[in-house]
Amino acid sequence: MESTNNGKTYSLVQVRPQNTLFTQAYDHYVWIYSMNYKRIYGKSRKQSKRHYVKIKLGRKCIYRTIETAGYTGVNNNSIGLSYNSLCDFGFSPNNIPNISVYVIPVHAICYWFHQSDNMAKYSVWFSITTFIIGLIIGYITK
Repeated sequence: MESTNNGKTYSLVQVRPQNTLFTQAYDHYVWIYSMNYKRIYGKSRKQSKRHYVKIKLGRKCIYRTIETAGYTGVNNNSIGLSYNSLCDFGFSPNNIPNISVYVIPVHAICYWFHQSDNMAKYSVWFSITTFIIGLIIGYITK
């Protein structure tokens, strides 16, 4: 489900949306400079569709939804992560090391299956399992 693209390298910065209390909902986003969209995906953005990426640092990786925004500190060479996303990588948001991560585009299904708190993935797994069991039973009773 991953793109054939090997990914692009960016440095990390922490973002805080203005006039917004940072909640868990923001933890599933990564903010990029709007001009970097084509650099990551290699095609123009469809406005009505969400796009997902895998952010990889060594053996650790997290999956996030891309948002393009002009937050302070997010520039052409960096991506912005929330406080909790930085903690997912094991960094103290107060002391972010000067380190690069790989950003790789992924399919929505890959994103959903890697979200630990996403209840939708259980219904998808149940549907797929039911379908496969139905195929097996249909084949056996044929």
